[in-house]
Amino acid sequence: MELQTQSMDGNSPDGNSQSHVKAPAHQSLAAQISTRMVKLLSLYTGRGPTKARTTIDANVIVVVTDDTLTTAEKNLAIAGEVDSVVQMRRRIHRVMHSDAVAVIEGLTGRTVRVFLSDVAPESNVGVHVFVLEPVPENNNTPYR
Repeated sequence: MELQTQSMDGNSPDGNSQSHVKAPAHQSLAAQISTRMVKLLSLYTGRGPTKARTTIDANVIVVVTDDTLTTAEKNLAIAGEVDSVVQMRRRIHRVMHSDAVAVIEGLTGRTVRVFLSDVAPESNVGVHVFVLEPVPENNNTPYR
């Protein structure tokens, strides 16, 4: 099986200046994005979500993750500390911002204008939204 290697810019949580994450080349673009985002979340939280689904539109990519919380986050949410979990995840998302953007830009060849991310601890669901720079109207193939 042939694999593509994409490097993410910036420092990874393990202290390396670059982190290499591989996604099978035969996967669809949406599947590659889902795979890479799960691995990236795992690098930053110690555990990645068990399910991820990516939806791609002309200038928007949305990754929805299920079963995304760590055991500690689940226990905090059960204890009523939902806001603590949300605030911690928002901090993690801010720290991983450049790596998440690099994943999308590297796989799509498009520039990310905005990256928005949040989590709903009570549902154990996360969402990651990438708004892309518009492509010229005469470009029929906006992705690689």
